[in-house]
Amino acid sequence: MTHPLTEHKALKLSRDVALAVGDAIEPLVGEKRAADKLYMGADGTPTHRIDDVAEKVALDELEGSDISMRVISEEAGERIFGDDPLMTVILDPIDGTTNVLSGIPFYSISIGFGNSTLSDVWFGYVYDLAHSLEYTSFQRDSGSIPSSDLDIDVEEYSSVGHPIKSKSQPLSEA
Repeated sequence: MTHPLTEHKALKLSRDVALAVGDAIEPLVGEKRAADKLYMGADGTPTHRIDDVAEKVALDELEGSDISMRVISEEAGERIFGDDPLMTVILDPIDGTTNVLSGIPFYSISIGFGNSTLSDVWFGYVYDLAHSLEYTSFQRDSGSIPSSDLDIDVEEYSSVGHPIKSKSQPLSEA
């Protein structure tokens, strides 16, 4: 089964999601209210305010892409966007909640794209929200293509105040 996105489009969508999440959580970082427990997430753990804000923004961005997909996330569980999802997105909008709530600057957003049954992941994206660094992996015959080979205007995506520095590596080394 083929997926509906190219690596280029997956990277652009991931960046859009990551930058929107970064902007949304910025006012909460370092604030006591970020740690407010709002409800139990689909994974059975408490959802903090910062998790809830990040996930809602990420899901809005993914749904707004008008791409049919199945999304699996810690807080919401499974969400279906569109009529016939040909891919599955694994989403952790704040990977490192305990760190961000403790003032430790090591937290990120993690996104993985796979086929409809998630039998393989062909694209992985991690954006370090604390240091504005991105990490990408692309499954190809050779295992990887650097972001710089994707002909993407990095300045277009750093205009919201989050410079992007790319560190691509093959999935087999991730």
